[in-house]
Amino acid sequence: MAEAGRLRFLEQRQLGEIATALHERGLPLLAERTVLRLTDRFLLYHAAVHLESLPRLREAFQAKGGYVLVLDATGTPGKMTLVLTDDDDSGGTGWVLLAAPVTDEGPEQVRPHLETLRRGLGRPLTGISDQSDGLRDSFREVFPGVYLLLCQFHVLRSIGESLAGKRYHRFHGTIERSGVKRSLRSLRSRLRRSGGKSSEVRQTLAWVEEILAWERAAHGRPYPFFWSSLEFYGRCEKVRGELEAVLHRPGRRARGAPYLQLARALGKLRVPTKRGESLARDFLALQERWRWFERTRKVLGYRNGPVPLSPQGTLSEKGLEHGRLRMDWFEGKIEEELRRKSRSPLTWEMHRILRGVAKKLQGHREELFAPNVKVRVKGKWVVRRIHRSNGSAERKFHGLRHRCARITGDAGRERQVQREGPGMLMASNLRDPGYVRIVYGSLSRMGERMARADSTAVGEAKLILKRKEDSTAARKACGQQ
Repeated sequence: MAEAGRLRFLEQRQLGEIATALHERGLPLLAERTVLRLTDRFLLYHAAVHLESLPRLREAFQAKGGYVLVLDATGTPGKMTLVLTDDDDSGGTGWVLLAAPVTDEGPEQVRPHLETLRRGLGRPLTGISDQSDGLRDSFREVFPGVYLLLCQFHVLRSIGESLAGKRYHRFHGTIERSGVKRSLRSLRSRLRRSGGKSSEVRQTLAWVEEILAWERAAHGRPYPFFWSSLEFYGRCEKVRGELEAVLHRPGRRARGAPYLQLARALGKLRVPTKRGESLARDFLALQERWRWFERTRKVLGYRNGPVPLSPQGTLSEKGLEHGRLRMDWFEGKIEEELRRKSRSPLTWEMHRILRGVAKKLQGHREELFAPNVKVRVKGKWVVRRIHRSNGSAERKFHGLRHRCARITGDAGRERQVQREGPGMLMASNLRDPGYVRIVYGSLSRMGERMARADSTAVGEAKLILKRKEDSTAARKACGQQ
């Protein structure tokens, strides 16, 4: 069982490959269903051993001054996975402390798992989570008095989505339906095939290449950290101005086919209809909103790509003070804008959004720039700088999906995540030699240690790893024992 689990979850072997590997070591050739049962039991018994080892892990955390609890959940309502991690970005271990399937992020689902950690590991130094009310309320109930940081990345993303709003989605949809991108790509292909060396061909191709380079400007940043249609339209407007200057210059006017083909392609964005007029109007409004998003990004200290978009690591006390000063400056800029009187519906809409942004930042000010933690390590007091993002938990989910894709392929990845995700997250700790040394001694002794797992711990592990539809049966079985 231990060897099957090691091959499955540490080497990402498929069931048939595991059966072959075990057969080469002298066992009968097992059916894939039998191998699957072995790997399921491996996850169950590893979770049980992990729960029994929480007191020993607590000693390891105390030697480092404590642990920073990162809370996150992913999935669709009804089929979510909760992961509770020690934050490695703040100098911690990065170990998955507990993972469990949940139907939602409500306190009834999350609180029991936090209480399990409190009994086994004690109180964390601090917590980090996204904007989920369920996760945050559960943390405050189980760990009263321990402050909880709000992930700046999620706040920035939320503000970006608010500023873009329905106007950007309408703007984006209009551009996609206009056919201008298809026309520009077709023109680029024709110009490249023609091999023309005239100045008109070279200039037209350069303009088309400049417009279509908008994708590279993203540096991999997704929406709302990059508004692709705004960038594309802005490049079209820049080239249109340069093209019109050439077509209408005094003296002999340029009438070459490449110039006119480019003008017709760009003209699709300025058709004499309500759609064309709204694009120009929305472009100006969205430019202003994007400037406000860039200001917010700078206030929170996020660099503008390439991905992964991240804050400036941890912050010193001086950095935290600078952050609070930037926040004061930003709030003053919002107040200044809100005092500006206008009868324009666009301005009213902008002011409404900015009021929401100001309310969000003011309401979470202390959680965004909460102080670092002072801990005692080896008899000395040191400042533990806390990271301002729950990225360590996000990376666990990314790694989980990557491993599931290697085991089952892309088609079966989500099914694998739903079936074994929580157990696989806890098994990912086995990649850390320090964790293995504390819990098992060595990987070669996993089977021996699992055989000594207490039935109570096994029953608790069953309750943690089972989804809601299976929990009732598991509780009954545990009670009968």
